[in-house]
Amino acid sequence: MAIVIVCPKCSIRLTLDNDRAGTSMDCPRPRCNTSLSIPATPSLDPLPAALRAKYDRLRRILTCEYLVEPCSRCLENQMRLVEISPNARSVCYKCAHCGKRTRSAAGSKTAAESIALWKEVVSWVEEYNQTATGEPYQLAIEFETPAAPLPYEQTTRSPIPKQFGVRCGAATVGNVWTAGRSRTFSLTTSFPSRRAGPRR
Repeated sequence: MAIVIVCPKCSIRLTLDNDRAGTSMDCPRPRCNTSLSIPATPSLDPLPAALRAKYDRLRRILTCEYLVEPCSRCLENQMRLVEISPNARSVCYKCAHCGKRTRSAAGSKTAAESIALWKEVVSWVEEYNQTATGEPYQLAIEFETPAAPLPYEQTTRSPIPKQFGVRCGAATVGNVWTAGRSRTFSLTTSFPSRRAGPRR
């Protein structure tokens, strides 16, 4: 049975083995490093298995079906969900490291499923916290965005548009007459792979 703890500073949710019970550790987030004490008795994850599946499905939708981007301030890609718009047309999330908020649009029709999952998870957490005798459950839906390329990983060249693609390497061989002597030349030419206009 695993031990579940939540960092009080950055709200990261950690699942640890039972042999770590009664010890302490630092938060694994580089910018947090808060000292965490692991309870001697394991605290169970209160989310039921069926709701855990919806929680994981919501994380997959946020990662794959929304046009989420890395943080523009610190370039990190660990994000925490803040809210989903009423019609699931956009999602608001914040960087888990610096806290900068960003809003991104939906990228497909599948993103509409997220609003029902979000409401169900939030309502369950609210009901649980009203009836729980211990500490309230902190809902923190975290996901990763595609990593931002660093300056040394970026190229200064822009790709050639497909409509201007060329087939290179066709050689033309011929003769040149210069002052009564014949010399052989080779000329490499490029031909468009397709026409830009409509076919006739």
